[in-house]
Amino acid sequence: MASLTKQFTAMAVAMLEKEGLFTFDDPIGLFLTQMQQYHASVTIRHLLTHTSGLPDYEDVIADNRPRQVTDQEVLEMTAARSQRYFTSGHGFRYSNTGYVLLGLLVKKVSDKPIRNYLKEKIFQPLGMQNTVFYQPGSPIPHRAMGYAPNRDKFIFSDQSPCSATQGDGCLYTSVQEYLCWHHALHHHPEFLLAPLLHKVHTAVPDFPNSFYGMGWFFTLRKNGSLELCHSGNTCGFSHLVVSVPEKEAIFLAFSNRADNADLYSPLFTTVSSHPSFQQSSKLVWALPELTR
Repeated sequence: MASLTKQFTAMAVAMLEKEGLFTFDDPIGLFLTQMQQYHASVTIRHLLTHTSGLPDYEDVIADNRPRQVTDQEVLEMTAARSQRYFTSGHGFRYSNTGYVLLGLLVKKVSDKPIRNYLKEKIFQPLGMQNTVFYQPGSPIPHRAMGYAPNRDKFIFSDQSPCSATQGDGCLYTSVQEYLCWHHALHHHPEFLLAPLLHKVHTAVPDFPNSFYGMGWFFTLRKNGSLELCHSGNTCGFSHLVVSVPEKEAIFLAFSNRADNADLYSPLFTTVSSHPSFQQSSKLVWALPELTR
C-alpha cells in the first residue's frame, strides 16, 4: 500500500490519544527521548500533518544500500541531526520520517509493534484477515510482486532500501479488505474519520480550502462535505484512492507496477466526471508533486 499505510498509523495514534495516553500537542520527545536534543519543539500534531519540517529519510538513503533501513534507524538518524526545512508548525512539506516516528510512538505507548497493534485493534475487528505488514524474511502468501517499466519491457522491482519501514508504508492488503476499512471510516463509531479531520489538519499551500490530516489530503466542498485522496508509490507498486463519502463513491486503484500515472490519469478523468462521483478538487492531480 506504500503511503496509504499512513492513514492506519494515524488512526492508531488517534485511538491511543482517545485513551488519554497523550495529547496531539505533546512533544514527540516525551516518548522518543532521542528527539529532545535537536527537535524538542516537534509535536505529535506536527508529525500527523507534515508540518514538523523534519527532512525525509528517503532522501539520504543510498539506492544501493545492501540492507533495508529500519524504523529505529530512521529515528536515530533523525535525532542526530539538527536540520529542519522550517520551524515546526510554520510550513508544510510531506515527510515519510514523521510517520515512521508515529509508528514508533504507537510501539512505545502501547508496548506493541505497530503491526501487532493494528492487527488487534483494527484488522481483526474489521475482518481484514489478509492485511499484513511486510517483514524481511517473512513471506506473505499469495501477495502480488512488484514490477517497473524499463524501456520496452517490465522488470522485477519489488523491494528497495526504504521498503521495510512500517509507520509510513509496508502494509499489504486487497481491494476487498480496503473497502471494509473505507466503510468503517464513515460508518463505524470506533473509526469515524470526519471528527478526527476536524481536530487534526493543516492547510495545503496554494490549494484553496484544501488540507492534510490523519494520513489524508482532503478538500471541503461548498456544502461542507468532504473529498478525500491519497496516493501510494514505492518500488514496484503505485496506488490511488479518491473518495467522496457523501455520495458513497470511491475510486480505488492498486497496481503492482511502479509509476502508473499514465494509466490512472485517464481512468480517473473518466470516473470523476460521472454524476455518481462528481469529484471537483484539484488536489488529486497534484499528488505526485505534493508527496515527493
